[in-house]
Amino acid sequence: MCRWMAYKGNPVRLSTILTYPENSIVHQAKDAKYHPGCQYSSKLIAEKRNCRVNADGFGVAWYSTDVKDEQSCVFRSTQPSWGDMNLMELGRGIKSPTVFAHVRAMTSP
Repeated sequence: MCRWMAYKGNPVRLSTILTYPENSIVHQAKDAKYHPGCQYSSKLIAEKRNCRVNADGFGVAWYSTDVKDEQSCVFRSTQPSWGDMNLMELGRGIKSPTVFAHVRAMTSP
């Protein structure tokens, strides 16, 4: 199961929502037991639907407010989100009022 998050509000550092909170998308990628708001009729269905980790890549999109006109920006990788130092550096340095992010879990053939 891939995971998505979206934020629209006052400009915040990407790390404030992507990496620092206990329930951030990066922490969820390492702990697939976290299923906010998901209820399954059986444990078997939940196990089939969810994988242990989301380690098959991630992406982040945001609108930059550092330029005269808002500019859309994207950063993506096929590496696990929690080990990507570029994501950590971007998160500390970029503020945006609009952020979309996802972590990917590839399905088995």
